[in-house]
Amino acid sequence: MYPYTYNYAYAEVSQNTLVIESDSYEDSPCKVTIFGPCLNPVWKHYVDNELFETGRYEGLIMADHKLVVDATGIPYSITERGAADDIVADRYQLCDFTTERFFHLKHGSNRLSVSHDGLNTVKMMVEGKISYETV
Repeated sequence: MYPYTYNYAYAEVSQNTLVIESDSYEDSPCKVTIFGPCLNPVWKHYVDNELFETGRYEGLIMADHKLVVDATGIPYSITERGAADDIVADRYQLCDFTTERFFHLKHGSNRLSVSHDGLNTVKMMVEGKISYETV
């Protein structure tokens, strides 16, 4: 303890990180969008603070483009998209096949984060389709 106070608070998460709480016991597909500029982005999925799966793209995403890793539709896809959301290229073959690449949200706390080999902070967006079992 310090004998003084200051205006600062520690966050539970850092930049380039999103947390989604899921109350479903079903695997729920999600879409991870990584906005450029970024070089060799790596996306990670933690479930209840344990690393569960990762994905990696080997390449450069330009400033006005984004990498979309989509497990919400069939077939799954990894595409580079332009400013107007048009598909610029299929980037699936340039991904690291030793990683899982496509994520499904699990029951509990799902933390998704993105890092890359560049110096700038990467912006990201995650969309999840929470699935529930029906009887």
